[in-house]
Amino acid sequence: HHLRFPVDTTNDELFPLLILRQPIDRAASVFEHERRQPGIKRTDFKYASLANWIRDAIANQSYIVCDTQAVFLADGGTYYERPNRTVVCRAIETLDSLPYCGVVNRYAESMLVLEDIVHQWNPDFDAAFFPQNVSIGRHAKLEHRLEAIEDEIGAELYDYLWMNNAYDIELFEVVSSKLSIAVKSIDQWESKLQDLNARCDALR
Repeated sequence: HHLRFPVDTTNDELFPLLILRQPIDRAASVFEHERRQPGIKRTDFKYASLANWIRDAIANQSYIVCDTQAVFLADGGTYYERPNRTVVCRAIETLDSLPYCGVVNRYAESMLVLEDIVHQWNPDFDAAFFPQNVSIGRHAKLEHRLEAIEDEIGAELYDYLWMNNAYDIELFEVVSSKLSIAVKSIDQWESKLQDLNARCDALR
């Protein structure tokens, strides 16, 4: 959450981990996270519904919900105006300079790719994880979460979010493609994934 780009990729002691999230799914997650904070009243108009929160963010803090990740990668999160094509090109350049990137909705796959990379210099590294900070009733599959979000906020607001996150969606697809390529490069992928899942289950 606190790493800011650009980073010194020539520093051998620094290994930046970048995991992107589908932007509309991310917006809903930020909303749920904010509502759990001390002092937040869910009865307040802003936090009474996801739609209210999104409209407030668009009006007052558009950088929270509009192409946030593109600006983060291109300019370290410095958000003065809506990003353009130049911004997303710089963001893709940043992605290409990084040794690793993953996506939230394929977290186990992302962690196994990370484990495979780190094993090159630390064979004992274990990327097993325990899910935390998961909202109650959250759908497991991304497509189901997006459908639920559209149903909750309505087609008009959902389409607005989609249109104003075109660059973030593009970046998400770029990283998803990179992850798929990395998966194909790992021998015995299925057995290794089963092993990781078993190690994750042991943490529960």
